[in-house]
Amino acid sequence: MSNQLITKSNELIDASYRLSLNELRVVLYGISLINPMNKDFPMEYKIEISRFADLFGVDKNGLYSDIKASIIKRFWQREFTYQLEDGKKRLGRWLDQIEYNDGDGYIKVFFSERVKPFLHKLQNNFTTYRIDQIAHFKSANSVRIYEICIMNYNRYASAPSNQNRTSITFKITLEELKERLELTDKYQRFFDFNNRVLEVSKKEINRYSDITIDYEIKKTGHHYEHITFKVKKKPTQNQNKQSLSKKIHELEVKISEYHAGVNSLIAQRHEPYRLEQEELLKNAIAELETVKNYIPKD
Repeated sequence: MSNQLITKSNELIDASYRLSLNELRVVLYGISLINPMNKDFPMEYKIEISRFADLFGVDKNGLYSDIKASIIKRFWQREFTYQLEDGKKRLGRWLDQIEYNDGDGYIKVFFSERVKPFLHKLQNNFTTYRIDQIAHFKSANSVRIYEICIMNYNRYASAPSNQNRTSITFKITLEELKERLELTDKYQRFFDFNNRVLEVSKKEINRYSDITIDYEIKKTGHHYEHITFKVKKKPTQNQNKQSLSKKIHELEVKISEYHAGVNSLIAQRHEPYRLEQEELLKNAIAELETVKNYIPKD
């Protein structure tokens, strides 16, 4: 899986829009080709079907037709809504032009000028993550919620006072979250929104990405007010290895002490205590073997 980076202005992450999973992947594919610090911004990009399939781990068969249909039938008309500094809201289109050739399996997409400021020459207030963190998601809402969570995590964790923290919490009103996902008119029952959006996103994010999330719902009477998300960064492989090595050392010390205790109790002929100590020794040895199996191979 590729380590291509996605870099977006936080304003775009906070924007309101709704895309299908294929449409969102088309956007992310294009963003992955952009270096936000380069002088030139590629307003157009060709979708290479093999690379697209590899990037998102999908089957190439029929992929050209699926992407073309997604772009021409729906995505061409899609908009996103963002807020200006004076509080006004503005609508922008994602795409400006499309070019394709069925004979060659060729699709070229042209970004709208409205998108450029959110992806290019970003100096601050932006979020970067690796595309492989969301590549296996099957829900577009999971991608959006991941972006909102990682944006808030990076924002809080980057503060000097929070640099040693591995988890953060942030609040968002239910109304605001549904507005960002453009689901205001869907899932009128919170039960449905929770099961089909929040729980699905939580499972995919926790399984496939570099963070884990959990959430609590604030309810006043019959009204659901806001959601408190807890976001925790998963330990890296090196951190896991260090933690496991420490655990192995602790178990080896414990086993040594149990051995000494057993030998002492044998000498003193304390049979009940000896059997108890031998059981502790046996359990510690079994735990040690289990922990060793989790050490990643170099």
